Amino acid sequence: MPTLSKKNSNPFGPDQVVRATRTFAWDGGVVHKGEKYRGGDPAVVAGWSAFVDGETLDQELENVFEALPPPPQHDPPVHVQSTGIPAWRQVVCMVDTQVPVQWAPDSPGAASGAPPPFVRSLLRRGQILDALSDIVRQNPHWFRWPERDVTPEDIERLEKLQRLEREGDQAVR
Repeated sequence: MPTLSKKNSNPFGPDQVVRATRTFAWDGGVVHKGEKYRGGDPAVVAGWSAFVDGETLDQELENVFEALPPPPQHDPPVHVQSTGIPAWRQVVCMVDTQVPVQWAPDSPGAASGAPPPFVRSLLRRGQILDALSDIVRQNPHWFRWPERDVTPEDIERLEKLQRLEREGDQAVR
């Protein structure tokens, strides 16, 4: 049978008074922080690393929170929209609701004629959707146009519309 090295064995003498530095459980029960035992006690032999000399003051005991590393410094979260919806087609959801998911057009499920599985799509207040999506077309009263800043793309789009109107007026004359 292998023997423990001196480094990994109970450093306390059998009659030495020791004190628990933390609460822990062992085969024979529970040892609570601050309880005193003799060095030869089975609880001390089983968990000797949780004990210090019995004369150690409270102020000298290890503080678990001081032993912990500092918390990590996380960068602020970045919210990236996975699909690019043009600004002029964005609408904001005004309700929290669930809607049943439909079969995709021309999919085997749609061709089977069977009802779609009981799966629901979750809509949250403030969620941005495409104005041309099916859910917006079916429930336009759940959505509103967002208030947003003017972008260079808006100016270009308006200039293009104005140019097309002028060209149309000239073609009529």
